[in-house]
Amino acid sequence: MSGFQLNALGVQANALGRHWIRAFILGSALAVAVMLAGVPAGVVGVSGGAKGAGGSGRAEVLAASPKQSAARNQGVGKDYVQVGPNGQYLQLDGKPFIPIGFNDAVSWGNLLFLYNDMAPEIVQDYFAKLHHYGINTLRIMVSYSQDPSGQYELEKPLGHFQPEMVALWDQVFKLADKYHIYLILTPWDPFWMSRTWDANPWNVKNGGPVQDLSGMLTDPKAIQLEKQEYAFVIDRYGKSKYILAWELANEIDLWFRGTRSDSQLADAIRVWTTDMAQFIRDREMQKYGARHLITISTANPDPDGFMGRAIYDNPSLDFVTTHMYYGPVKDPTTPVEAAQAVQDGMAYQLYKLGGKKPYLDSESGPIDRWPLSKDEDLPYYHAMVWAAMMSGAAGPGLRWPYTQSSTLDDDYYTILGAMAKYVQGVPWTTERWRTVGRDNLSLEDEADLNAFGLIGREHAVLWFLPQTDKGTQAPSSVTVQGLVAGHYTVEYWDTWKGSIVRTTPAQATASGLTLQIPAMAKDLALKVHPAQ
Repeated sequence: MSGFQLNALGVQANALGRHWIRAFILGSALAVAVMLAGVPAGVVGVSGGAKGAGGSGRAEVLAASPKQSAARNQGVGKDYVQVGPNGQYLQLDGKPFIPIGFNDAVSWGNLLFLYNDMAPEIVQDYFAKLHHYGINTLRIMVSYSQDPSGQYELEKPLGHFQPEMVALWDQVFKLADKYHIYLILTPWDPFWMSRTWDANPWNVKNGGPVQDLSGMLTDPKAIQLEKQEYAFVIDRYGKSKYILAWELANEIDLWFRGTRSDSQLADAIRVWTTDMAQFIRDREMQKYGARHLITISTANPDPDGFMGRAIYDNPSLDFVTTHMYYGPVKDPTTPVEAAQAVQDGMAYQLYKLGGKKPYLDSESGPIDRWPLSKDEDLPYYHAMVWAAMMSGAAGPGLRWPYTQSSTLDDDYYTILGAMAKYVQGVPWTTERWRTVGRDNLSLEDEADLNAFGLIGREHAVLWFLPQTDKGTQAPSSVTVQGLVAGHYTVEYWDTWKGSIVRTTPAQATASGLTLQIPAMAKDLALKVHPAQ
């Protein structure tokens, strides 16, 4: 991981950058560091940590004013997914919308059955099953270039929209509408484009406009053709409320670099995203009078320097997505280490965004070591899902399958289904959340637990993960600070089943709210809300 820079402090950090943030910004140091970095004190803080008392610091997200909220959603359709009032989560019809799902592709073992109407009933059953489990989001690349024959390209040659692919996408949108599945659409698959470049329709050798992928950011003819493809998709499907967002490009910092320096690449990305986002917004507004959200993804989970500014400070993006391929995520050892890596990563995201925009991990998984056995993969995936949601992400992350069949099955759906049940009823978009840290959560000294969670003024969502999976953790207690004094209800959740184990009353005072943690063999989530 490359470093980041706090220019005003003159501090250069290397691969330990996000850990340095957490360790440095504590107590009064928070206001000092943030002030010196040129950010108003109190607007941004840094994450709580993983072990024992919840870590070294705190990340605070301030609720946006109504004026800020309206500005974020300018032009976004009222029945489309929008950015919520506090700037950290998404909403739909005025209620929190938590994207719960994963990545899919038109040539993988589910959607491919729509091609040439091979077996559409299989895909209908697939969408019905997703809906049954509470899964509501798929991220899909409109063209998928793994097959060098080009049969899964939307255009081949460029300018000719293949009828088989158009028919496939027509069916995808019909099923999305029927089963309430929201789509994050990104136009191209640069990973496979680069590997099948000799046969790719964008290659100048095949009548395309560019010598390599880097030209897609700057070549005038390429940009014209890119807009032509977006125009086709917008004109045909853009009225659908089930487009969660347009993802302008996948891993734009990696595949489109060419020979550019960091600053040159960042400048090219900034210009290209501004132009492309404006084209999409204008096209949607002219045709439908409303637009969808826009984002982009990076391969670097923690963009910094020139690239960080091009992504986090980009006004053309409604929310930020990066791919959380940290070491313990891409080469898993234990669920705890993967969860801690996600929590640390979210500390960096919240620090960089400062409550201005939501963050979503739109791709992650065991990329360096797959397929994993189910015995190893399911606990790892479970930990990833809960760590992301309980560390301030807008959703639990969208896994790239990394299975032999490139599909997920009911075991994985069950993990997501449990999360889908847990997130219900939580005021994600309106609370003034802070991630857990030493200043707002304390565990008994002997408790060998990792604490994750968010604490608001009247609500708290907490997740406790034992440090090891050997034996049963003894009972302990935790004290939460920051809740308004009063009577509360505490729900204890089985995170694997998505069910409430028990409910108890509790009272918050000036000394905090003390909660009992029962003996546990795996992990446990709590939900705290005002007593009725």
